[in-house]
Amino acid sequence: SEVMGVWLHADRKGLEVTRDQEGKEPVLKREEAEGWWRELKREQRERRAEEEKRHAAEEQRRAAEEQRRIAEEKERAASEQAERERAERLAAEEQRRAAEKRERLAAEQAERERAERLAAEEQRRAAEERERLAAEQAERERAERLAAEERRRAAEERERWAAEQAERERAERLAAEEQRRAAEEQALADARQAVVDLCEVLAIEVTEERRAFLAMLDLAALRALRLQLKSTGSWPN
Repeated sequence: SEVMGVWLHADRKGLEVTRDQEGKEPVLKREEAEGWWRELKREQRERRAEEEKRHAAEEQRRAAEEQRRIAEEKERAASEQAERERAERLAAEEQRRAAEKRERLAAEQAERERAERLAAEEQRRAAEERERLAAEQAERERAERLAAEERRRAAEERERWAAEQAERERAERLAAEEQRRAAEEQALADARQAVVDLCEVLAIEVTEERRAFLAMLDLAALRALRLQLKSTGSWPN
């Protein structure tokens, strides 16, 4: 490598460089080779220094790149963490919303069931009310029928009582009339008998014809005849 470096150095300077017999290695003159060698070493040191600087710069760049990558990784990790936390928050929020939705749906279902129960209870009460009203209506109609029957019976009873009362009054009138007639008959009979008795006392004959005549007279005529018999003592013509 050093020989190649001499060769290249000489070629850059435009110096003449000879080769050995085989033409493989450059051959320099002694007095030139030492200067060139020193210059080559200096250039090599400069190149190594530049190379070290470039290497250090590269290391710094790599370190900066690594730091940047680490910072980006941290940022990415932080972003991922933030994204995970956000996702967790969103998941928690979604779970909360789902729970609230389930609770709301459960509450709505419970409210519907309560409304259905209330409606069923209201229908049952309405049916019971209709049955009660129907029973009351039937009871009223039955009471009205009973009242009408009672009124009819009472009217029949009044009519019967009135008829019986009328019959009793008629019987009483008939009885009174019969008694009156009997009394009149008795009075007539007594009056006739009194005339007959008076005739026997006065020795006046009472024939069948005279008895028939007495039977035709009323009480007043019999009385008048008796008075006349008392006053005249004879049967009137």
